[in-house]
Parts: sequence; structure tokens; C-alpha cells
Amino acid sequence: MRWTARPAPRSDRPDLNRIRRARGRAQLAALLVLLVAVVAASPAAASKKKKKKQNEARIAALTEKHRTWLYSVDPLINEEELEVFLDLPQ
Repeated sequence: MRWTARPAPRSDRPDLNRIRRARGRAQLAALLVLLVAVVAASPAAASKKKKKKQNEARIAALTEKHRTWLYSVDPLINEEELEVFLDLPQ
């Protein structure tokens, strides 16, 4: 029978799976932060901000009656419907 060295007790060895999971979570978090930064800096986000400012100016140019109606239905309509409403002849 051959004698071999026994592995160190579990308390003395680092838990490699835990270390690997932590590294994987850190990499995933870094990737997620990078993805959010890319999406936020995209031209589409910039055009949405520009469109929103244009819509605010168009809403300010509305008559009081139309502005009041628009603020009352604001929770009910989406951006496309707002665009259509603002494109209507007054």
C-alpha cells in the first residue's frame, strides 16, 4: 500500500468555486455597466432628449384649452399619440 499526502482540511483551503463565482459576478457587473453607458450615450437617446424639448416648446405654444386637455390625458397617451396630437392643425 502506498502512502500519499492527504489534502489540507477544508478550512485551510480557499473555496475556489466561491472565488470563481465572485470573479464572474464582478465581470458581469462590469459588462452591465459598460452596456448601460453605451446605450445612454447612443444617438437615439440624444434624439429623444431633443424631441422632448421640441415637444415641450410645442406644448407651450398651444392654447390654454388644448394644454389643459393635454395635461389631463397625459397619463393615458403615449409618445406617438402626443406627436400626432401636436401635428394636428389648431
